[in-house]
Amino acid sequence: MNALLPRPLSHPTRWSLMLGSLLALLMLGLSLWTHQRQTEQLRAQSGLALQSLAAVAVQLARDVPGADAAGLARLQALLPQRAGEAGLVLQIVDGRGALVGGVEAAPDHGSPWHPAPAELLVPGEPAPRMLRWPDGRERLSTARPWPAATAARGGASAWLLLGQDLGPAEALLRADTLERLLAGLLGSALLVALLHRQARRSLGELAQLATAAHRLEQGSLDTPLPASPASSREVQALTEALERMRHRLHGRCMDLEAQLREREAALEEAQAELAHLSQIDPLTRLLNRRGLQPRLQQALALTQRHRGALSLLLIDIDHFKQVNERHGRAAGDRILQALAEQLRSGFRAADIVARLGGEEFLVVLTDNGSHRAQRIAQALIDSVALREQPEASRITLSVGVAGTDAVGFDGEALIHAADQALYEAKRGGRNRVACYPMPSTPERTGTPAAEALGKAAAPTPTA
Repeated sequence: MNALLPRPLSHPTRWSLMLGSLLALLMLGLSLWTHQRQTEQLRAQSGLALQSLAAVAVQLARDVPGADAAGLARLQALLPQRAGEAGLVLQIVDGRGALVGGVEAAPDHGSPWHPAPAELLVPGEPAPRMLRWPDGRERLSTARPWPAATAARGGASAWLLLGQDLGPAEALLRADTLERLLAGLLGSALLVALLHRQARRSLGELAQLATAAHRLEQGSLDTPLPASPASSREVQALTEALERMRHRLHGRCMDLEAQLREREAALEEAQAELAHLSQIDPLTRLLNRRGLQPRLQQALALTQRHRGALSLLLIDIDHFKQVNERHGRAAGDRILQALAEQLRSGFRAADIVARLGGEEFLVVLTDNGSHRAQRIAQALIDSVALREQPEASRITLSVGVAGTDAVGFDGEALIHAADQALYEAKRGGRNRVACYPMPSTPERTGTPAAEALGKAAAPTPTA
């Protein structure tokens, strides 16, 4: 339920500071970008002005033949005040870089003239660029070849060098940028303060809604939701949504309770089915050893209570290993299934039929003593011997019989006695019935069926 509420609003101060810092960074970046653009424009415009001034100066030198002093006089008459206002430096040097003359802004404290940087004395007409002059100031600088006719004696080459100090203009740009930056930061601070105030107010309303939502989550569906006409539209919309959700939750809880009861019933049924399947042999669909034990104990208890009789038939298919080797395991499985179906349909519903494993089956005959069980076993052997088997030429059974009238009401002893009788039937030639007790037969322990079920030794039989 708390996931419905925006977590960032739980820390309005932190988010206000983050928003303010972001706005400040944006303002600073925008101011620096604007200042950079303006500085580039200033230098580009000043460079065009220097190029124009150099062209005018060279043209004046060509128009006034004679010594350099005459050309300089014309320049000094034309540019003295402009040069001082604009921080302009204009020099004429010979080919060796020696100063011939020039026009310069009024030097500070009567400082001497300084020659221009040597980087300007290159062939051609270099484009204006920022260079540091020997007096320590950076100037936008350019140079033009000075006409040889007006150069020093001997017609040697000379240069016209121009430099403009853009420091004052750039300082004005920086001051203007700083003013805009401070104004933007102040506006951002006011905006962040307003947002912080609104966030704290919204946080208080959302905290009340969170408390109510937590109670709804805990199952208190009758919890009242806070509502205020002065709340923002978003908070009012959230309150209405929670109110609708509370009604839906109430109906949903009723549906879930009904579904839970249905699923509990289905789970119990599935568990019962699983328990049943765990007691069923998957091949023959008869009871397995696990399913046999409780039913045998229950049948013994009922028989003893009513002073009746109960007998076991331990059945084994003769030479079944040879059938598998000759006809294949698939054929052997079909023989097991056919015998299981015959046992299931040939005995009463009150009797218990189980597969102990391999080719061994066990039938519990209720209300039958050893003599009657022996006749039933012989009838089963005859029926199987006469039945046609597509997978094998002939199938026979050996059956061991043991009853409570001879052994007592001990399930372990009964199974052990039936196993001894089965061993006697196989030793006697198979395809026959043997009933416990066997006269003058030494007791044998550790037989397969008894060991598989973990049974204790049976009492010593009597003659």
